[in-house]
Amino acid sequence: ATQEVDEFRESARIARDDMSKASDKYSAELHRVQATLARRRKLVDGFFVLLIIASYLALSISIDRSAEDATTINLAGQHRSLTQRIGLLAGQVGLPLSDVETNILVAQLEGDIDLIEEHHDLLINLPDSRYSKDISRRLDEAYFTDQGLDSRLRGFIATGRELVELIVSGKRSDRMNALSTDLQDIASGAYTDPDSLLYAQNSIVSLYELGYQAKQDQFRWLLRGILALALVLLVIASILIYT
Repeated sequence: ATQEVDEFRESARIARDDMSKASDKYSAELHRVQATLARRRKLVDGFFVLLIIASYLALSISIDRSAEDATTINLAGQHRSLTQRIGLLAGQVGLPLSDVETNILVAQLEGDIDLIEEHHDLLINLPDSRYSKDISRRLDEAYFTDQGLDSRLRGFIATGRELVELIVSGKRSDRMNALSTDLQDIASGAYTDPDSLLYAQNSIVSLYELGYQAKQDQFRWLLRGILALALVLLVIASILIYT
């Protein structure tokens, strides 16, 4: 009976040792799995953080560029309005004006001429990196060819300045009337006439709008890419966590 008791105690001790070893092995395996899951979760979280940062940067850049493009399009559009306004003001040269009215006319002409020149200088000095190579090339052709907008608009500005000088001198002459007529003719050209200044200005506005639309298309593709990457990351996260 004593021998049986001893054998039972030995069996119980061995069973306890086996259970202890199994428990230790299970605890170690559980710790390893938990550590692996934690590392994988950190990796997935890091990917999502990077994705959020990339989305924010893309959105910020798009908003900034959209604002810049809107300003550019507005400046180019104001060219047409200022051109027509200068033509209308030039039409008042032949009217019987008082000294006060003449001074007002001179101030308005000078202000509009300075403004259209300032806007033009800003537009032609925009960096080429703002637009695609095709749009940049077409802008250069529209501005700087022999009959491009740059030379034609500067001629228009020079005519306006000469007219202002003659008005300030107070001496009416055939030259003053001729300059006034030239400005009116230029400013009253049809938008559909390829030889008119307004047609050239309208073409420039269209090119800036095309450049803006191209950027918006690129941004849409970027957003689609970010969305696709997010879906891929979700799949990878599922694989990493549940495998």
